[in-house]
Amino acid sequence: MASKQRIPIVGVIGGDDQSGCARLVGRELAKNGCVVLTGGSVVDSRTETKYAAIMGTLDAERGGEGVSRYIGILPNTSKTNSVFEYLSPRQLVIHSGLSSMDRDPLNGITPDVLVCFAGGPGTICELAFGIISGRESIFHDDCAKQLLDKCTKGRQRTEIKRGILRVVANWQSYLSFSMGDGNKIMDILIEYLHKAVTRNPLTSAPEIVQAALQALPNKLSDVPAFPGLPCARRRQQVDEFASWWKSLS
Repeated sequence: MASKQRIPIVGVIGGDDQSGCARLVGRELAKNGCVVLTGGSVVDSRTETKYAAIMGTLDAERGGEGVSRYIGILPNTSKTNSVFEYLSPRQLVIHSGLSSMDRDPLNGITPDVLVCFAGGPGTICELAFGIISGRESIFHDDCAKQLLDKCTKGRQRTEIKRGILRVVANWQSYLSFSMGDGNKIMDILIEYLHKAVTRNPLTSAPEIVQAALQALPNKLSDVPAFPGLPCARRRQQVDEFASWWKSLS
């Protein structure tokens, strides 16, 4: 693992995980002392990556293999007015109040590295914001090729581009780095995916997690890059997240 000053956050993104690997990845990440970040929460009856990876951390804790540390960033389906819901000192749910796709930049920017499973426009949006923020991504099996095809072929490309353009417009003034326009982001994403498809495919959870740990930056900032929500209280939210993070054990 790269040297670090704090616990790393690994974002696990993707759609429905029929392979069951996302849950095993969550378990391996917990065993390796990481925080798992997804767009979901604790739901044992669902196979989507965003739920499975978090359940994997709980599997590790129940098995005495590690500690369950996770962050779930939910869209506007949440039935609460609170932004931060502290389930434990190590488990945080963020109720964004945003649409699913408008929430996706949080899932791409906040982690230190991404693990990506196959998915649709939402997964691609998360991945795009992660890449333009300087994050590396590790791909499950032939996921990079599947995503590349969606970004370069037919109507899906148009849908994805339109969605990213809208999200960029909503977030542009709230981020500390320049995103450029949606066309530039698509170009950067496609170039990254072209390179990713040349890598050897990774199919087992241990090798995926080891690759993610090796892809971590050599030096991590003291507090992760949670950007806050695109609203007037963004600065206060960043500070509240930082306060929770500093108490994380």
